Amino acid sequence: TFGIHTKLVMGLTDVDDKIIKRSGEGQPSPGNPNSNNRFLQLARQYENEFFDDLDRLNVSRPAAVARVSEHMEDIIAYVATICDNGYGYETGDGVYFSCNDLGDSYGALARSKEDVSAQDEEAGMASVRGKRDKRDFALWKKTCPDTTPGWESPWGWGRPGWHIECSAMTHSLLGDKIDVHSGGIDLQFPHHNNEVAQCQAHNNCDDWVHRFVHFGHLHIDGLKM
Repeated sequence: TFGIHTKLVMGLTDVDDKIIKRSGEGQPSPGNPNSNNRFLQLARQYENEFFDDLDRLNVSRPAAVARVSEHMEDIIAYVATICDNGYGYETGDGVYFSCNDLGDSYGALARSKEDVSAQDEEAGMASVRGKRDKRDFALWKKTCPDTTPGWESPWGWGRPGWHIECSAMTHSLLGDKIDVHSGGIDLQFPHHNNEVAQCQAHNNCDDWVHRFVHFGHLHIDGLKM
């Protein structure tokens, strides 16, 4: 209608602490992340149900679907570049983004200064050995290959943090800049905010995305959809 041609990329998180816990993941063989892949099977089950719902609602499918498990090399390379540019550091538990090194640029999508100062790591990771600032967030989480699914990396066996997955996947498919980034309003901070920080650190620029579009939630029987 408006003569504007878009390429819609949808990110699907299939590697995540909550998914792995929900799947009751067993013990994968070291060096083989798919030797016991119940967490990936669980994620694909819900992905299929989601797209079936979209089809019944006559919603067009995206031009590309970016699954974390299929972009692990891109994610590892993205983390390495952030570290090479001086915005990441390794601890005994993983690799963290240094918010302090980004300076005043950190907090671009925060609703208030209190948001930035109060930010802490994901649940269960509030106190980390060697973490320099409570705002710093995980780029890569080190895990045990004998008990936890993961991938080999320059920092050892582990899996990516949530925020880095989206930045790396969009970069691999859309390049250094995108026009519109959308998502739920609950993702504005810290998720989208941390995406901005990572992309600034990776690309050495401050105009990664031109516009954000955040949506409200649909509630059914008191549950957020």
